[in-house]
Parts: sequence; C-alpha cells; structure tokens
Amino acid sequence: MICQHANRHNRAYHQRTGNIKKSDDSCTHIELKALMSKVITKDPDESKRAILHSAEETLGGQFHVICSKDDFSYITKSSTYCQITENDLTCYAFQTPKIVSN
Repeated sequence: MICQHANRHNRAYHQRTGNIKKSDDSCTHIELKALMSKVITKDPDESKRAILHSAEETLGGQFHVICSKDDFSYITKSSTYCQITENDLTCYAFQTPKIVSN
C-alpha cells in the first residue's frame, strides 16, 4: 500500500527532473505545454526566453521559466504549470498570481 501523504510530499517538494514519471501531474495546462513544445530548442537560455515570451503573450499574466540539461530541484506554488523534456533539455514554466494592491 502506498502512503498518499508521502507521495504528495515528494511531488510537491522535491521533483528531480530525471525521476519524474510521465503523467498528468507534470502539466496542468494543455496550451502552455503546446507552446513550450513549439518554441523549446537545444539551448537552455534561448528556450527559457522563448517560453517566457510566448507564455506571457499567449496566455497573459506573469510566468517564470527554468530550463536545464541537468537535474534541478524546485519549489513552487502555482495552479498553472508545465514541465517538458525534449532533446535532453528540461523546462519548467509556472504562472504567478497577480497581486492586487490596495
């Protein structure tokens, strides 16, 4: 029997890119995934800039993008995110909520 709490904890706090299972929990937004796949290249710097520009232009709001050829560890809180791997390059993009000031 798998412990549900441990499973959630691992997914939320320490997803190493080399150990991610190919499942729906690596992406919550089909359009974000499609545009990431369209603009990703073999170069991490070029890819993160292209993904950021495309996501903000197409979907609106603010995004953050991480791209690496090596494993990386991250923590984010977002309901809109996607991680893809193509040509040995992994990119993770997530949308940050708009902060309304009084």
